[in-house]
Amino acid sequence: MNFRVAFIKKRRRANRAFACYTDTPNVKGCMKIYTRKGDSGQTSLYGGDTVAKNSERVRAYGSIDELNSTLGLAIASCSAKHSSAKHSSSKHAIVDWGTQVQADLFVLGSWLSSPKACQNIAETKDPWTSKASLDPLPVNKESISAMESQIDSWEKNLQPLQNFILPGGSVTGAQFHLARTVCRRAERECVHLKEIGEQMPALVSQYLNRLSDALFVCARVVNSIEKIEETPWKGK
Repeated sequence: MNFRVAFIKKRRRANRAFACYTDTPNVKGCMKIYTRKGDSGQTSLYGGDTVAKNSERVRAYGSIDELNSTLGLAIASCSAKHSSAKHSSSKHAIVDWGTQVQADLFVLGSWLSSPKACQNIAETKDPWTSKASLDPLPVNKESISAMESQIDSWEKNLQPLQNFILPGGSVTGAQFHLARTVCRRAERECVHLKEIGEQMPALVSQYLNRLSDALFVCARVVNSIEKIEETPWKGK
């Protein structure tokens, strides 16, 4: 089998997993929006297993899907508010960063839709072919390191926090804060999945943990760009 054929087969497996993750099965290469197969409250994981739609695994990758959509709303809001050339450059960078995160979240969700893919990752195998692989995963330790570098870069231009702050500020800033809380829920769902003995790559919860920090700082950056003063929390 030549490299191109192997690549195409690998991509098709990944696409089928993406379809399971988003609950829009791929039929003959085309996305069919409704299939009626889930009307009874059951859904199929990649690999063929049928589970309840409120099962722990579906809740985990469903929360990642919700996070992706929530982040998409924040990105759309950020894209629509370029108030000056200077601000436009800063916000374009945030949009580019957020769009890459959305792509990463699709990858994480597809892994979670397949217990076998999760097991393969733990065994340092290709998620979709089960073959030993030295190729880096599309989301990896370097992805987390890059996010930490982004957080450090953002924080250089922010006032150090002296108190807890209330989530809010501008509409866009508040949307990034909302994405942060959805991210924390997705992380909790993934940790629970691991605790009950299900296959779940440690990389997923590590990525989500760092992402929630990044989203908090991103919300602060947006509010700073829009010159919205943060509201400190004051205890009674």
